[in-house]
Amino acid sequence: MPGEAGRILRLHLFHLLQTLSPHTAELDVGVPARGLHGEAYRGHVFWDELFVLPYFSLHFPEIARSLLMYRHRRLPAAREAARRAGAAGAMYPWQSASSGREETQEVHLNPRSGRWLPDFSRLQRHVGSAVAYNVWRYARTTGDLGFLHSAGAEILLEIARHWSGAADFDPGLGRYRIRGVVGPDEYHDAYPGATTPGIDDNAYTNVTAAWVLARGLDLLAELPDFRRTELAEQLSLDDGELDRWEDVSRRLYVPFHQGVVSQFEGYGDLAELDWDAYRARYGDIRRLDRILEAEGDTVNRYQASKQADTLMLGYLFRPDELAELFARLGYRLDDKVWRSTVAYHLGRTSHGSTLSSLVHGWVLARQKGADAWRYCEEALLADVADVQGGTTGEGIHLGAMAGTLDLVERGFTGLEAGADGLRVAPVPLAEIPGSPSRSASTATEAFGCACFPGGWPSASRPRRRTRSSSCSPANGGSRCHRGGALVPLVRRLSRRRAPRRRAVGAWPARAVRNPGGSPCGRSPSGTPGPARGSGARATPGAGT
Repeated sequence: MPGEAGRILRLHLFHLLQTLSPHTAELDVGVPARGLHGEAYRGHVFWDELFVLPYFSLHFPEIARSLLMYRHRRLPAAREAARRAGAAGAMYPWQSASSGREETQEVHLNPRSGRWLPDFSRLQRHVGSAVAYNVWRYARTTGDLGFLHSAGAEILLEIARHWSGAADFDPGLGRYRIRGVVGPDEYHDAYPGATTPGIDDNAYTNVTAAWVLARGLDLLAELPDFRRTELAEQLSLDDGELDRWEDVSRRLYVPFHQGVVSQFEGYGDLAELDWDAYRARYGDIRRLDRILEAEGDTVNRYQASKQADTLMLGYLFRPDELAELFARLGYRLDDKVWRSTVAYHLGRTSHGSTLSSLVHGWVLARQKGADAWRYCEEALLADVADVQGGTTGEGIHLGAMAGTLDLVERGFTGLEAGADGLRVAPVPLAEIPGSPSRSASTATEAFGCACFPGGWPSASRPRRRTRSSSCSPANGGSRCHRGGALVPLVRRLSRRRAPRRRAVGAWPARAVRNPGGSPCGRSPSGTPGPARGSGARATPGAGT
């Protein structure tokens, strides 16, 4: 892909393969949120493999597997964390280092007000669902049943056990509820005026928990008899516990208001923010939480999100998959409700994270929205233009970088890999900005067809070039062009172009396989403070 967008994508690929490569596959390393390029987040591991693994699963499955084994080696620490919290199963931490213990800071600094504030981001229990999702999707993409039936099964089943235990039955609702958590939004860590942290029934948390429980049951059903018996004995699983998994997976509560999926219970009762007034007063309001706190207010009072929360569901699942998942829970989520939900939450997001534009680009691509490319552009500029205002100097954002590669490769082409081969369902874009033909009808015409595995070899071994049957026009696919993946037709980012760096365009993707350093692993609120028991000094950070 030539042009400015292509150079930025190659820069992103360079940073990704500098941090994680075949040289690190045999090392005990996770996915550091800031790569190897700065001291932000103290090298901690968060949930960024959720955005990194899709690329590696297609190109370097051995690296993807090694990152999942990193999580498996920390399964004992996750079990111990659950035990200490009086919970069951495995509870993976929001921030962790080599020990696998929770390392999230307990306070963070608001540089606008100069005040140190309590940090409750450790309540982001949804990280466990991300780990389980990665296990399942990796196995479905690569066909690595050996991993899924061994280490992967242990991870997924213990996370499912945790969610089953975390759900309490509410007789009034006739449904199960998960209380006292924080969602991906990260702004809302308590109800207005509450003395205890956490919110109840975060839609993303509850829906992904239901998904994990359902996949745990599916996995047990597909295991060979001897392995199922072995795991049941090893994990002390019995029919009574599995019956509860089935019940919880079908009756977890998902809040709605005004005909849309709520971010959490009570979200629709919060005040509306005057977005235009705050933009006029401050200009950049990405870190709205800091602005409001400096004014003596709190973002907890408003329907305002830092980044995609409910809409993260649209990143993980296609609309048809979401509809099926909600139907299992007894809710109707048709196209109209989902589109209304997307519009509602997108208009109430400040995009205070580099992941925000990336996720919304995915959501709009899957919704066949012509604005998807605009959000992709924003994600491409996140680090080269330092759109967060000073955070890139403390380290690049590896999840967003990997996510842009994946969005262009899979999101716009609708590429999916599964047991039946590769499937392509191109996104019909209204136009491809800056392309020779501005009326390209599909993303496949714009970027090229990615349905030849040989188009993106593993670099560690060649692949036979085969044509997927789904590429046939008769099967609803597009006519293949033997140019491989992602033939470039994107515009140069002229109006907001980043400074040219000679080195950016100098490294072809296939050459970026040299560095093999060991990654060390972000404060969602952007300001690291002392971790519990670490003795670390709290220092101000700059956001995600």
